Amino acid sequence: MCCPACIKRPLIIFIAIIILLLILAFVFCSTCRSCNVVEEEVVITPIIQEEIIIEEIPAQVEVVDELIAIKKDFIENGIISNKFMQNSSVFFDRNRSNINKEKINEFNADSRDSINTARLAIIVGHACDLGNKDYNNNLIQKRINFIVNDIKDKNPSMEILFSNEGQAKAPPRDIDKKSREMQRKEERRVDVYFYK
Repeated sequence: MCCPACIKRPLIIFIAIIILLLILAFVFCSTCRSCNVVEEEVVITPIIQEEIIIEEIPAQVEVVDELIAIKKDFIENGIISNKFMQNSSVFFDRNRSNINKEKINEFNADSRDSINTARLAIIVGHACDLGNKDYNNNLIQKRINFIVNDIKDKNPSMEILFSNEGQAKAPPRDIDKKSREMQRKEERRVDVYFYK
């Protein structure tokens, strides 16, 4: 009979040969292209999902970029973009910075959808030529604040930009008094431009 040490040696050699064969099989199998079909299907799915995400992002960026461009044009150059969804004007009486309830309700009714959905409002205040520049600028700012407060009560998240540099020049002297007063009445206003 053989001793246990004699049996151990061939058993170790046999296990080593099996391990060597498994390693060789794994190496040769990984170079084979027939097993990669399942892996290619797995790789295709994430690529399709990435394409869908990439298509959605530019549309959002364009809207943000457009609002940024509108704000930049207004802040840097005083230009009001014609891409507004609505423009409303609120007219004020001479030397007044607020309006009666009927006029503010009319403004709110005309602008309800814009006030509720717009993301940006640009407000430009105006005054007629009567009064000195400091007085009129102060009056224009009070008129703007009146409208801003009304809009913010209804849509607190709306961003609002404004300008109070709308003091008019004196009307020509050759027009009659009634026409001159009519022109001044048209100049005492606040213009509101709503943007989505």
